[in-house]
Amino acid sequence: MPYGIPFGDPQHEMMAEHYKSIVIDAMRQFDNSFSNEIYEALSWVGLMGDGLINPLTGLPPNPTVAWQKVPQQQRLNILNAYNTFKNDNPHCE
Repeated sequence: MPYGIPFGDPQHEMMAEHYKSIVIDAMRQFDNSFSNEIYEALSWVGLMGDGLINPLTGLPPNPTVAWQKVPQQQRLNILNAYNTFKNDNPHCE
């Protein structure tokens, strides 16, 4: 939980629903070497919610409303893209 702000807080919800495209554009401007799928996945990090992600649903125990609105298969695809990126780029942590 960054800076002590609880998930479900209006700030996280607003970021997840309204600022993801800005985050994606900023990442692409900084380093345009990855696919849109990777930038989309990275933009969700920290905006999914709190707790361990259920591998079947793609939801943590305390998901943000925005993450819950993402269809299940899309959530799983986003998580797969993020995990692949993280495994392929261990120095990016």
